[in-house]
Amino acid sequence: MTRNLSSIPSRLLLLITCFFAQSTLAYGDALPQLSISDVTVSESSCSSQVATFTVSISAPFGRNVTVQFASADGTAYAGTDYAAVSGNLMFPRGSRAPQTITVPIADVLIPGPNKIFYVNLSHALNATISRGQGTATIDAPTTAKCQSCGLSCDDANGCTTDSCDAVRGCLHVNTSTVATPYCVLAGVNGPPDPNFAACHASGAWVDSDGDGFSDAEELQGYIDVNGNGVYDPGIDVPLLGADPHKADVYLHYDYFYASDHTHNPPPQAIQWMVDAFASRGINLHIDPQHNAIPESMGKVVTTQFADSPDPACVGSSATTMHHLREAYFPANYNLAYHYVVFSHWSYCDSSSDCNHCPIDDECGGGSPPPFGSYGESEIFGDDAIVSFGTLTDQGVQVPAHAASGVTMHELGHNFALLHGGDTCDNYKPNYLSVMSYNFYTTGIPVGSTAGDPSLKSCTTDADCVAPAHCSTLPGNNHCFRIDYSSARLPGLNESALDETAGLNESATSTDISIFTPDGITEFNIPTNGSPIDWNRDGVIESNVMQDINGDGVQTLLSGFNDWQNLQFSYQCGSSYDSGSLAHAISPFKQFFPKRWLAASRTQALVSAARHTPVLADDASERGAAQRGRPIDWLRERSW
Repeated sequence: MTRNLSSIPSRLLLLITCFFAQSTLAYGDALPQLSISDVTVSESSCSSQVATFTVSISAPFGRNVTVQFASADGTAYAGTDYAAVSGNLMFPRGSRAPQTITVPIADVLIPGPNKIFYVNLSHALNATISRGQGTATIDAPTTAKCQSCGLSCDDANGCTTDSCDAVRGCLHVNTSTVATPYCVLAGVNGPPDPNFAACHASGAWVDSDGDGFSDAEELQGYIDVNGNGVYDPGIDVPLLGADPHKADVYLHYDYFYASDHTHNPPPQAIQWMVDAFASRGINLHIDPQHNAIPESMGKVVTTQFADSPDPACVGSSATTMHHLREAYFPANYNLAYHYVVFSHWSYCDSSSDCNHCPIDDECGGGSPPPFGSYGESEIFGDDAIVSFGTLTDQGVQVPAHAASGVTMHELGHNFALLHGGDTCDNYKPNYLSVMSYNFYTTGIPVGSTAGDPSLKSCTTDADCVAPAHCSTLPGNNHCFRIDYSSARLPGLNESALDETAGLNESATSTDISIFTPDGITEFNIPTNGSPIDWNRDGVIESNVMQDINGDGVQTLLSGFNDWQNLQFSYQCGSSYDSGSLAHAISPFKQFFPKRWLAASRTQALVSAARHTPVLADDASERGAAQRGRPIDWLRERSW
């Protein structure tokens, strides 16, 4: 039933009107004001954080009040730094209670700049907005939470090394780029890392060129010693120019000097070594920084006696590679760089003192090292010494290719090469390498044509086929090269030599080898397979007996390919911390033929001396030769 208001008594209608008017205006006739607060969130807390904004109403109102809200990016971004929010707030009729807006904040784990975002109010109903934007400031922690809150950095990846940095937080660095050598991970000289198989298969731990450096550290250009993912000078090891697809060898050298001489090697000698490696597809990187060390620190340098040299052996003026490393060698280079020192003497300072040194148990027949050694080095290690004091004391400037050959010889020991490649057999005609005493002070001579045992004459390097160079020693200009052996020539059975077979390096080989049937007289021989009259009787025969390396016995002399067998990972060698050594000596009278002696004392020699016959210097060695014991003719000892 519909009743017209006119039918309502006027007194009752007045009462109703007054009631509704009073209920609407009971809290004032002006609309209330809404405002939103600012908020600061500290991420130094170890618990999850939220930003709570407070929205206040200035006065109660007789009707419900509503307002919309929505977050907005500032320097903080929704989805990354905080969770976006939006919605409506409602203030019940007559209420002054504030309302809140809660915004989840993403965990900030590391220090960084403070960030802000906003919450905006809009579309108010039954109210006005006096402050419509609230600002949230996210204060970043001052220390990474993995450190301040003890959060775990374990990413459950066996291929990474996990650590916590106070600034950058959790770090996950490829383990093959840190201080653990790749050969240790791969189990070269012990059990492999438990994760090696899986990490290698995944491509995380790979050494494509077999140089002992992982592809990952070669690509980043340094060894990350502290595993923090960035290069730290003085801590990490620089690998400048590293190529993951080409073997890299790194070498740092220092040299001794006195007021009247220096042992600084000729730059040409070092470059010839670089050229030799480059010709085989290997990068030999020479650290450009070298220390000039006064001989007052020690005229003798030895790789033995890590703590204190024994004066009975080394004399009164000596130092060790250990001490030189502490004083001059960059400590962070140990993981990658070979250390070569050019000194006056190596190991001992006189014949009498040398007799008090430890004996050679490896390739030297059990004798002490003789005085005048041209070098000393670790076998499968990283220390090497080159010492030409014997020549310096005679007033002779060392020829560039003697310095180059001996240095490359000593470095070869670091690569685990012996004087016969993989054996101690020396002077083998079928082993063309500076590791052999046939070639280590002279280089490998080169002929004009295959089969011609005559040295090719030259005036400059342009007259020789690279990587050969031209020797300009007075009266003996010929082509030669500083090189390791690049082919395993057929074995030579001294009890049954086939003279018709010769030495067959290749049909086009112009290399010239040397053999000595008596340890004194030398003969140049071709290496292209031409017949060789081993016993020098003028007849080419298919079965003769002849000692052709001058050791007094007839044995099977094997060839060896040095370049294919270089052991780069000295970090896993037994000499890395201790010292299995090799020594090299050639008395001055044996280094230069007499016809060159006068010239060598009056002018700089820019190339190598020709190899000369070597004689046993004392009765004990002559007797040993007669008994058939191998003689270390140039007296480089292996320890």
